Amino acid sequence: MLLALMFAVLPMSAPGVDFQNYTYAVTPCNPGPIMLKHGEGQMDVQETTLYLFFEGVVAGQLAPKREYAVVRLSCSFPAGSSSAAYLYRLSDGRAMYVQTLAQVDPGEGHMDHGWIHVRFAHDLLYVDHCASADDCDNGIVTTYALRGGRVKPIFTLRHKYTM
Repeated sequence: MLLALMFAVLPMSAPGVDFQNYTYAVTPCNPGPIMLKHGEGQMDVQETTLYLFFEGVVAGQLAPKREYAVVRLSCSFPAGSSSAAYLYRLSDGRAMYVQTLAQVDPGEGHMDHGWIHVRFAHDLLYVDHCASADDCDNGIVTTYALRGGRVKPIFTLRHKYTM
């Protein structure tokens, strides 16, 4: 329950960009661009319909005047689901895809999208997610920083969740 709340309280927009009504070139569904309207979209691929859902966005800075947003999307397949967090650079009311930060694929037979938690603090970005599809009791936190004009991982920590 607590893990589900971590992304449930996120804002639904970022400065100047409406990510709920946006065309995503990179998604956890992977077949190609999908346009979301009101946070939902779908695509038919080989007699199968894939559904893409917007789950939230967190905006922050990695350096003075360098705004970024992390968008979490989930994709529902006929069997299972996948979630991912994507980093976008924000500039002049536009968003430019930078990189995929985390992807959780619970696999066939799972309806849970896994969990991904993100936070900006002190010009750093922290991404915490399931260690693997079969292991959401253990997590990985990766710390990212802007180095040489690029967003790069600078530290990784593995941890175990206890409740």
